[in-house]
Amino acid sequence: MLTPPQFETLIFAYTQLILDDSTPEELHALCGDLLIREYKNYKPEEIFKEIAEVYGEAISSQFLASATAN
Repeated sequence: MLTPPQFETLIFAYTQLILDDSTPEELHALCGDLLIREYKNYKPEEIFKEIAEVYGEAISSQFLASATAN
């Protein structure tokens, strides 16, 4: 088995390989998949708070309106 520092080294090296060997389109898709996976762990309030902090309250309100319109 790997020690925690060895595992971190493995993760870093593998990540670099992926980044160096991917097209911008592949990286865009990968990033989207990873963000979706991460945001599934959030509560809705946390996502709206983050949207408001990064993009402003108006954008957050637009997302809320869009999500609740359906």
